[in-house]
Amino acid sequence: SITRFGKDQFAKAKQILSPYLPSLKTWASRACEVNGELTTTELFDYNERFYDIVEFEEMLRTTGFMDIQTTKAYGDTEPSEHDIVVFSCRKPE
Repeated sequence: SITRFGKDQFAKAKQILSPYLPSLKTWASRACEVNGELTTTELFDYNERFYDIVEFEEMLRTTGFMDIQTTKAYGDTEPSEHDIVVFSCRKPE
């Protein structure tokens, strides 16, 4: 069965589970239709890893990136703890 979580429920689940699980197993599927007929279906799985903003910024610094800026996705505002974020940075030549 598939369980879907709202944004607030997902954030709470992440908060509770993150100390115990470094990643979550995620399943996804993709279907291709041509002229209304199903031609192929793919099912695949992958591990999804959650990072804190500070943790990800440190990984960027460690690998040589600088001028790191973090903003809330779909806007240029300061992100809160459970927002989807965008990292902008540069790597010196």
